Amino acid sequence: MIRDFVRSIGTQVGMSDMEVARLEMAVDEACSNVMEHAYQSDATKEVSIRAGVDDSALRIVVIDTGKGFDPAAVEQKKLEDLISAKRTGGTGDAAD
Repeated sequence: MIRDFVRSIGTQVGMSDMEVARLEMAVDEACSNVMEHAYQSDATKEVSIRAGVDDSALRIVVIDTGKGFDPAAVEQKKLEDLISAKRTGGTGDAAD
């Protein structure tokens, strides 16, 4: 459902196939991290996704009520490297 939603929004705003794939991966990873880390894999919890579009940007927001996370505490990796390695999870984990 998440990827379908993101793909639809990306296509509607005219993103290329590669841009849509990157966006799908980023949003999917964010939602996976919420479920695994913020919600401790509690399937009764919900994640909401909102998309907003204006003349200059597409914004996608992942909303949850789980435990917080400090992204500054994690080493940043190049998305292109993760895509070429065909990573499907764990891309936000500093131990990877």
